[in-house]
Amino acid sequence: MVLGAAALVLAGCSSSSAPPPTTSHSLGTGLKIEAPPTPATTTTLPAPPQGWTLSSMGARGITALTRTFVTSGGKSITIAEFPLSTTAFHLHVGSQDPPGGASKAPADAGPKTGIYENRLLMGAFNGGFKQNAGAGGVMVNGIVVSPLVNGKAALVIDTDGSIHVGTWGSQVPVPGEKLASVRENLVLLVDNGVATPASNSVDPGIWGSTVGSNPAVARSALGVDAQGNVFFAGSMSALPSDLAQAMVSVHAQRAMQLDINPNWITLGIAPRPGEPMVSQVPGQNHSPAIFTNGWERDFVGVVAKPSRNCSLVFALAPGVGGANPPLVICGPRHKSGGSSAPVAS
Repeated sequence: MVLGAAALVLAGCSSSSAPPPTTSHSLGTGLKIEAPPTPATTTTLPAPPQGWTLSSMGARGITALTRTFVTSGGKSITIAEFPLSTTAFHLHVGSQDPPGGASKAPADAGPKTGIYENRLLMGAFNGGFKQNAGAGGVMVNGIVVSPLVNGKAALVIDTDGSIHVGTWGSQVPVPGEKLASVRENLVLLVDNGVATPASNSVDPGIWGSTVGSNPAVARSALGVDAQGNVFFAGSMSALPSDLAQAMVSVHAQRAMQLDINPNWITLGIAPRPGEPMVSQVPGQNHSPAIFTNGWERDFVGVVAKPSRNCSLVFALAPGVGGANPPLVICGPRHKSGGSSAPVAS
């Protein structure tokens, strides 16, 4: 099993057919990046699919789409899609939760996004329950912060920055999967593209205790479709069944609930990588700046992959947990997939 993780370095890239000139940028790590000059910004934007809003663009195209889904019961759910072909993910621990996580996790996976990651950062969203809720464990950058529990729903980030969702110990990890980080939380909302029987329950023993007696509270969820595209769903008033409906509507094959209650639901998306993120869930209590300034709870950063003349390289040695700042390597000798290290191609 290979262990690794993601933090990021940005280098401008060109995708022209003629080999561009390259420049060398020292990273202060003994490594260098070769990168052609940043291309001129285009003003032509692709049309989003019907019913979706184009929310973020990166070097490879659309990095985020958003829409509002209205459930059969009239609840409004904000859904964000992060395409597999243009985005990668990075789990961060909070300053307070998981307990002791900030001291165990390397700096690139700490309570705020790092300077290099920020240059590619185009989104971020909340993680799962506090560890004292017994909802599951956490592994970040190959370091187990809280023991993983078989049978729990798991958000799994591989060393190429992709996300998978499944039941830990049976559906994930798959044989040979190169794990970076794992965030467990409760049980699945959606499995095999269908809402699970548990999703119809409002039992706090299954889905967590709410603020007040009304089970329709702020809730969030994460799902993945058959193509590997990732979906975040959030609302300030929803039932578990509402989240399941939302995930089924976008053809998620598996989905899990993340955090609940008003203080914790936070989704931010930037129009372009490196720009300030904008709040996405109507009524959310916090600006997404909490993720770049430092936050008390775990969260997931979303980064834009570089142009196809570049590779996003995750070079942590197999079997080693620790700091793992991946590199964006550009130029004619570094086209996507050209590295022997795990690459988000």
